Amino acid sequence: MSVEITLVEGVKSLHLNMMRLDAKSSPGLVELMSNELGAEDHVMIDLANLQFIDSTGLGAILKLLKLLEQRGKLVLYGMEHRAVRDIFRMTRLYKTFTICDSQQQALAELQN
Repeated sequence: MSVEITLVEGVKSLHLNMMRLDAKSSPGLVELMSNELGAEDHVMIDLANLQFIDSTGLGAILKLLKLLEQRGKLVLYGMEHRAVRDIFRMTRLYKTFTICDSQQQALAELQN
């Protein structure tokens, strides 16, 4: 699993350098998020490379949302692959998450 964490204008940006977020890769992502992110962080996740996500991958992102629920914010962006967009649509999680088209839109959303 490869995840790059950078700081962009005070916002933590997670770039998922993987094609799949599934039962094999999700536990590592959850552990990384638990160790690296605080409850007050504003976080954006770049899903541009992601081509597949299953229920455990969705669970990992939901755990991050729960971690940030008190004071932090979470925005997803870069859903370029139809399969990933369709999972968020079919599960209606697009209503739970703020989803943007670009990093610039995600930053603007988090800075409001």
